[in-house]
Amino acid sequence: MRLTLVWITVVWTGLAVGQWAVAETDLSLLPDPTRPATVGEAEGVRSSGLTSIRITARQRHAVIDGRTVSVGDAVRGGVVQDIRSEEVLIRRGDSVSALRLMPELKRNVPQGKTGK
Repeated sequence: MRLTLVWITVVWTGLAVGQWAVAETDLSLLPDPTRPATVGEAEGVRSSGLTSIRITARQRHAVIDGRTVSVGDAVRGGVVQDIRSEEVLIRRGDSVSALRLMPELKRNVPQGKTGK
């Protein structure tokens, strides 16, 4: 009985110390699972650099290449002309290019179908 009690005490103490050691592990070395994939990380997916768009009644913001921008800000050698729900228009001289949130996503709506 006494040997069993000593064994339980040793095992319990070992578990407690083990849990404490796990709690002290540096979690900053683990990758962030919520971080968006960058160019080359996701197989077969091209990134436009546009990771999010936020539109409110007062403001329109987009995150391009990790930087928050709004209409009129300089980005990628041009100026943000417009921020829409799925894309950001950038003017470079006389040309305008669009960065889309999901470049590979294409909407296929059959002709004559209105969704009702």
